[in-house]
Amino acid sequence: MGLQQRLTLFTLALVTVLSAVLGGSLIQNDFNSAVSGVSTDLKIIQDSVDLSKTDKITTALSLAQNRRVPVTILLKDETGEFTEVSEPFSNYPLTSISAKYDKMKPQQIHRVDGYLFTSVPVEGDASLLLIATIQRYVDERNKNIFFLLIFLVFIVIIALLLLRLVISRDVAREREAIESEERLKSEASQKAALLDFAGDASHELRTPLTVLKGYLELGSNKRIDLNDAATLEKLIKEANRMEGTISHLLQVFESQTVPGGEAEQVDLSALLTKTVDSFQETHPKRQVDREIQSVLLLNAESELLLRIFNNALMNIHRHTMEGDRVLVRAKSEGGEVTVEFHDAGPGFPDGNYNKKSRLFSRFDPSRSRVTGGSGLGLSIMQAAAESLGGSLAIEQSELGGVLVTLYLPQR
Repeated sequence: MGLQQRLTLFTLALVTVLSAVLGGSLIQNDFNSAVSGVSTDLKIIQDSVDLSKTDKITTALSLAQNRRVPVTILLKDETGEFTEVSEPFSNYPLTSISAKYDKMKPQQIHRVDGYLFTSVPVEGDASLLLIATIQRYVDERNKNIFFLLIFLVFIVIIALLLLRLVISRDVAREREAIESEERLKSEASQKAALLDFAGDASHELRTPLTVLKGYLELGSNKRIDLNDAATLEKLIKEANRMEGTISHLLQVFESQTVPGGEAEQVDLSALLTKTVDSFQETHPKRQVDREIQSVLLLNAESELLLRIFNNALMNIHRHTMEGDRVLVRAKSEGGEVTVEFHDAGPGFPDGNYNKKSRLFSRFDPSRSRVTGGSGLGLSIMQAAAESLGGSLAIEQSELGGVLVTLYLPQR
């Protein structure tokens, strides 16, 4: 259930309950007030008859007239029989009243359905039974409750329409504000990434451009022969270096700024095995041991996984000797898939694996220039891992070289 529906239901429930409680209280208070007035009338008749020194029945008859509700008077003789003295209304439940009459204390006022009754002694064991009808007030109360229910339905309908209008407008405004804020954050993030990219590109491309420009200036001044094989080889090497750097930079920039593609169910085991097979076909002298658990299924983008696998293997090829052992391990544990790339190479020059922020930074000089890398491999892998909702870790391998571990949620 969405936020708008929850707010609407909560507000409707609150308004309905408050209206029902308030309306019901007013109706019941009005009914209780009317019943209290009738009780007061019976009490007045009762007290007056009790204090009368003359004919008590006549006193009761005179006082019963012109009351707010009709009052019927019955005489109960010594034998327990009831005789009507006055009959302003009929069909009163005498049987139910008589059953309570025998148990009640003198001068108490009781109620049976829509009637109030009490007794007052006259002579000997005889007494007068005073019955007042409050059915009119009962009917009014029931009618008011019915109208209250209709009013509540009407209130609910009107409140529902107004709340849907108001809440939907406010929710839409909040959603628009959140989307606008997220859009601004995304634009700021992309702008910062673009500035970083521009700074990295300008910094890294400056060296090969300077070399190329220097050779071209020397050639234009006839100080060197641009057709010389050695010179052309140097120019091509610098051009290739520029091309590789630009390609890697674009991969990093794309991973950090371009939204990811459609995730699908991928068998990581099959994809990793295929990647290792291709690597060994192109590098037949490499010894690659495998410990790959079968059927590791997860939702991910296969292109990003391939980017990580290929970069990890190419880093191993670039920074280790052909005879150095390589181990690729993949397994699932605790709802997480881990992929490990071990090598038996020399490791990082300073042997310090704790400076992970530096290792993942662009153009890390620790293992890039001497062997022809761009210093962007780990940065590309980290960006791809984060896009997959995972992470990357660098440690010392059990083989003595570098261990690159990819952690991915298995969902």
